[in-house]
Amino acid sequence: MTKYYSLHLSKTQNGVVDDSGTNVLGKKSFKDTDTVITWKLDDTAVANQFYFINQKAIDDPYRWCHWNFYDANQTVNMHQLIDTLNTDIRKQGADESLCIDYDDGIGVMHHKLNEVHFVFEKQLVELQEDPAFVYTEEYHPEVEILERLNKTVHEIEANLSKYFSKSNELDKQYFIVIRHFSPDSEKEYQELNDEEYMQFIGHYYTGDLFLDFYTVGKDLGHAYSTGDLALVERGEVKPQKLLTGSACIGINKNTFKVYNQEQEDNLYNMFYYWCDGNKVEQYGIDCRQPQHRLGRAKLGELQNETFESLCKKLEEYPFISNIKVWEE
Repeated sequence: MTKYYSLHLSKTQNGVVDDSGTNVLGKKSFKDTDTVITWKLDDTAVANQFYFINQKAIDDPYRWCHWNFYDANQTVNMHQLIDTLNTDIRKQGADESLCIDYDDGIGVMHHKLNEVHFVFEKQLVELQEDPAFVYTEEYHPEVEILERLNKTVHEIEANLSKYFSKSNELDKQYFIVIRHFSPDSEKEYQELNDEEYMQFIGHYYTGDLFLDFYTVGKDLGHAYSTGDLALVERGEVKPQKLLTGSACIGINKNTFKVYNQEQEDNLYNMFYYWCDGNKVEQYGIDCRQPQHRLGRAKLGELQNETFESLCKKLEEYPFISNIKVWEE
């Protein structure tokens, strides 16, 4: 029997959209549609448990889905993104020096974005660890501004290189995160083991389905990609720990349905060079341990789509309305 995972898409919003831009489906918000994207799940322990967790969520009347759609090519909107970030920094009462100026250099912007990410992470963790906190489909302004800060930081980071190279490239690049959960399904979360970490792939903008990070903070790979040595020095590196029912999809024309082992090897060479050069072992980190593998664990392969057909569906039907899993 082969297992499948699919997203149903609609032209109109189901559920609600909070002020952070996170879309929230709950209870009676889930609806089937005729527009579907499907992935065939791999026959691995990670993918099989992911399937089981999602089935548990679907069978639970108290299931939820929080999802985000990121446009990673927004160079023309960089000033707007920066303005949004600065407004939220001020609302949170954070250090005014963290606000970004349009004429900051790329190194200065990276430093400020890393600091903003660190500040929001601490506040969000403290809020989520409050025993009275439950995040479902209700309005949570404290969470929403922190999640919007996170979302805006990642959107700016994704566009920095094109922004500073004055690139006018219009190549489409999207990233989707789907967090699907329920009280019953959360009981089935498992800690990742070394064998499962070894299934992580560094280049995952292929259109295929990957396990979501599902962790507040940055892992060592993210610290490397953003030059965030301060995170290492603070002892705040957060490797992914859990196998959940949450997934992510990266879409880029140049890497769509492409896996290149040479590029993967080159990525690791640069990663190890950065770690060794900055002596991360002095901070108790062995960058060659499985938990510090780059990327995410692959769950399944996209079915019956070209890059063009996939983008067309996402642009014409931009709202997730349901999640399905099945075997045949």
